[in-house]
Amino acid sequence: METTQVGGEWTQPPRRNAGASRPQLLTEEDVRVLLGGIETATTSGLHDRAMLGVVLYCIVRPGAVVGLRVKDYAREGNQRWLTLRESGGDTRRVPVHPTAAAWLDAYLEAAGIGGEANERLFWPPLGKDGGRTQSATRGDVLRAVRSLARQAGVAKTIGWHTLLASGIALFLEAGGTVEAVKAMTGFRNDSSLERYVHGQSRARTRPI
Repeated sequence: METTQVGGEWTQPPRRNAGASRPQLLTEEDVRVLLGGIETATTSGLHDRAMLGVVLYCIVRPGAVVGLRVKDYAREGNQRWLTLRESGGDTRRVPVHPTAAAWLDAYLEAAGIGGEANERLFWPPLGKDGGRTQSATRGDVLRAVRSLARQAGVAKTIGWHTLLASGIALFLEAGGTVEAVKAMTGFRNDSSLERYVHGQSRARTRPI
């Protein structure tokens, strides 16, 4: 089993302006509206905000999102880490952006699962009986994000490529490197990243 750790601390992530690159990126306003539309007075809302923070700020691929457990989120010193498990048995440790870490901490405290190491970090959707008896799928996560976008009035068709490309753009504009992106996403060569970074402008960055 191969384990890769991506080091380095992030600066506050910027929001980028719309560009002509493919896949289509979420604009600064899209992301602000999407996040601002989440009801954080409820545990469910805190869950959704934390999940979206992991997707966008940690550049986590769909299969890894649904596989995360509470024990995969850990603190070492001042840095939080996520251990991602991919198909094939490989694992990667990636740094959690401070904003995503704060959202994860708030969610875990509200949900009361911080001490349950083997509990799923993110919930599957509610069943017809109001319970959660199955693991979430990557399709469930994507549908949840799309539902949040519709509720917030973000009029774009959001797919995993959109989210992945947007997360990569945020990371690169905050000073991250292509090599770090490859380690975080599991891409093994530059050609795999080309569709996500080709044509991205290096706009002036600014904090949320």
